[in-house]
Amino acid sequence: MRAVLRKIDMSKFNINIYEVIFSLSDAVDLVGVDQIYHGKRVAYIAAECGKALNWDDDRLDDLFLAAILHDCGVSNTAIHSKLTNFEGKNVGNHCDKGADLLQKRPMLAHLENYVMYHHTPWTELLGLDLSEAVKFGANCIYMADRVDILALNGLESDPNILGSREQIRRKIKAKAGRWFHYDLVDIFLQISAPESFWLSMEQAQLSGYASSLIQHHSTQEIDFQELKKIILIFSQIVDAKSTFTTQHSDGVANLSRTLGELFKLSEHQCDKLELAGLLHDLGKLRVPDEILDKPGKLTQSEYYIVQRHSFDSYDILKNITGFEDIAK
Repeated sequence: MRAVLRKIDMSKFNINIYEVIFSLSDAVDLVGVDQIYHGKRVAYIAAECGKALNWDDDRLDDLFLAAILHDCGVSNTAIHSKLTNFEGKNVGNHCDKGADLLQKRPMLAHLENYVMYHHTPWTELLGLDLSEAVKFGANCIYMADRVDILALNGLESDPNILGSREQIRRKIKAKAGRWFHYDLVDIFLQISAPESFWLSMEQAQLSGYASSLIQHHSTQEIDFQELKKIILIFSQIVDAKSTFTTQHSDGVANLSRTLGELFKLSEHQCDKLELAGLLHDLGKLRVPDEILDKPGKLTQSEYYIVQRHSFDSYDILKNITGFEDIAK
């Protein structure tokens, strides 16, 4: 009965959905542990390609969001480490998992196939029953993803990304017509010629790039249930990280709400408590699997790694306008 009453008297949140998704995607990027901001770099590369191809604003918005969320099916560092191989072998079923997460959210369901096929070569995409926009979008994300993987691997031998850019460009060019559509490769080679393209992949520049894009979208009033569906994407990613945390966030959220109702807090305050419960462990995605699943006692160093997860969660949430109380 409580759930029915809540739906009738639903509180509203004024948020910028792009800001919410961009900020919460920090959690997905944490899975890389040391290779963070991957999703944002892929979104930047893909969006720049789309702009150069004169795609319209709606198509660019879809591309940017899908690129940010492309690895939302990855929860543990073991799977993530396999994705850092350029050839992309044994990538697992993270594409299916990610697509399934998006398909269940009405506001994001149209991005499902971008994520489903972001590791599918162009020669295979050709035979699929998908719109041209989705085929090109998914393939653009695939190419951007491989560009960033090459860049990350190059940084291991040369800390200056400019030192490996020509090798990256050659490897991408070699996959034209097979992995990637010729037009996508051609446009990438054009836009990646200047040094500024590569230097813009640094953290500070990425934040400015995203802020500029986010500012083009106004806040909108969204009801609690709709917002919760989006938040559940990220809480489910967290809970899937370990067998010990299955449905943990959901349990904390339900208990938090119940306590709020017992203390006779307002409906809106209870909604915030529930969202905070769902998001409280975002920072755990940065904790390596071997530490989180360790059967024995943690070392002092391992304990410190686990201990910082609450700050990492706060650090993600504090950047979302309207989530100030939830972050605290």
